[in-house]
Amino acid sequence: MTLIFPSKLEVQIKDASNNFVTDNLAVKLTLFANKKNDYHISGITKDGTKTFGIKEVREEIDFHKNTWLMDYTGELEDCKEDIKIEILSGADVDKAIEGHNLWKEAINNVQSKIEALRNVLNANYEPQALTVKLNDPKAEEKSIIMKTTRL
Repeated sequence: MTLIFPSKLEVQIKDASNNFVTDNLAVKLTLFANKKNDYHISGITKDGTKTFGIKEVREEIDFHKNTWLMDYTGELEDCKEDIKIEILSGADVDKAIEGHNLWKEAINNVQSKIEALRNVLNANYEPQALTVKLNDPKAEEKSIIMKTTRL
């Protein structure tokens, strides 16, 4: 089946020890492409939640396709129904900053992403990954709760 992305995908992250929401963590959404490269969309939790709206996801896909013409193809609906959501490790955040630094002269808004990533608290938490199917045509919104523990 193909991906049916809801209008809003809400990812809430909680500390497993006390069930409190954890704020200021970098998360990554991976959409698995049927052709060429997968799409990786990142964000940072605010009030313990990162919401991926369908408009934002489509804009990110268009950005990838328009910036790296040879590497990406297809639309959101062309992706596989399985998606992956990750709470990044501190090392993954460092790699993301390095990658963004390579492109900061060529791509707008990268410096603000770098600054935001420098302030996340991922190094203090256990990285986690979760695979979810998004194939329900009736689901307008989807909420996912992930749990992590302090290191």
